Amino acid sequence: MDDKHTTPVDDKKALFKERFDKWAAPWTSQGYTGKVPPPLPQSKIPVYHYGAEYWGNMQLRTHDNKVVRFYDDLLKGKISIMNFFYADCQGVCPVATSTLKQVAGLIKDRLGKDHFMYSFSLKPEKDTPEKLREYREMHGIEKIPGWIFLTGTQYDLDTVRFRVTRWDNPGFDLNIEQHTGQLVVLNDNLSRTSMVPSTHRPDYIVETISWVYPTRPLDVRLKENREWRAGDPKYRPRG
Repeated sequence: MDDKHTTPVDDKKALFKERFDKWAAPWTSQGYTGKVPPPLPQSKIPVYHYGAEYWGNMQLRTHDNKVVRFYDDLLKGKISIMNFFYADCQGVCPVATSTLKQVAGLIKDRLGKDHFMYSFSLKPEKDTPEKLREYREMHGIEKIPGWIFLTGTQYDLDTVRFRVTRWDNPGFDLNIEQHTGQLVVLNDNLSRTSMVPSTHRPDYIVETISWVYPTRPLDVRLKENREWRAGDPKYRPRG
């Protein structure tokens, strides 16, 4: 007589093992026997994005009066750092612009290549391309590559704002002042997003930008964290 019997806990463990084995099959079949899949090499990370169907292709106009499409020309295949402002703002906007100017200096080696900064007008009926150029000159950022200021119709700019920062709360979504302090980071290739106050410390904003990067191997992350904890200021833990 077989005395073996199982408990509900045993049954759950067996079910979990069965599901895990099925999930891990692609890696174990290649000789990997660990508990989690190995990280993909950076060059083999799959491109996964929502595309224009999700983000929309609203027609906008740059500070140089060039017509661009929101997804195809601005977001596609890039890391986008986005904020909302208006030129006559006397509150958060000038502070945010000054902070982002410092951020641009910290990522200057990548800005205009795979990183781009976009500042969208909240009052496009007043913020013409000419006024955006004057704003850039006033803040001394007219020569920074990869930082584009955008205007357009109110409908298209509102659509951009709702797609990027919608809270599904009319009290917030319809109040443009609620959006001047937000900075949204998007990695289109991985569909990863993050958000940080646009007036935060520049080094913290740069760290937040790194959160949308592809995940690096565990040994690399542990090494960076050890060096950061040891006091080397150029290393910051990035997940």
